[in-house]
Amino acid sequence: MMRPQLALVALLTSCSSMTSPSDTAITSRHFGTDNSGQPATLWTLSNGKMQIDVTDHGATLVAVRTPDRAGFLDDIVLGFDDVSGYESDGNQYFGCTAGRVCNRIANGTFQLDGYDYVLKKNNGPNHLHGGGSRSFDKVH
Repeated sequence: MMRPQLALVALLTSCSSMTSPSDTAITSRHFGTDNSGQPATLWTLSNGKMQIDVTDHGATLVAVRTPDRAGFLDDIVLGFDDVSGYESDGNQYFGCTAGRVCNRIANGTFQLDGYDYVLKKNNGPNHLHGGGSRSFDKVH
């Protein structure tokens, strides 16, 4: 079964206005094992003109290969070679799917419709990008 985050990308790559169906391809390979012991998969989506790599570890964009002026494919995003890099202290949210918020919430609290919400403080006194152990950039 295809993961939901990849279904939209697969739909877009097969869209007839973008490329012909014979040029599209989706492949996968092992991308390491995360800290919890779960295997990660790297999905490569190609439309005959460019390629993107996405891992199911947080729907993280790992690579975008697009032609340069001479027509050679080259990666234009920062990323790591396997899932361990995305779990390391060196990761600055490279390629992450940000959420549930895409910025900082001061003091990790907010009020909505009369309800007070208290969030995990993961950026000094603030809440950043929906962070914590179950943020979108970390879950399968």
